[in-house]
Amino acid sequence: MEIGGIVGIIMAIIMWIVVSIFLLVILTFLANLIWGLLLFLFGVTYWIFYRALHQVFIKTKKCKGNLLKSIYYSLFYTIMYIGWIFILIYIKNYN
Repeated sequence: MEIGGIVGIIMAIIMWIVVSIFLLVILTFLANLIWGLLLFLFGVTYWIFYRALHQVFIKTKKCKGNLLKSIYYSLFYTIMYIGWIFILIYIKNYN
């Protein structure tokens, strides 16, 4: 069944308005979701760096004047704080 003439034009305009409103609602929801996720990721990243620096500064008394011990602690905390991210990515990709 083919709708033509003025009825077809009116139906097209009504459908255009309905789809536009639907897309506006969906985009509003997705924008809020994306902002929420970004704020959460920024918070997590801040906390990770805060904890890493806190752990490093705790070890300053033990490492003062000992370069090898400083390198050991820096490598250890680098592997710990970056390694878990790679582990999560690995688990997600292979499960």
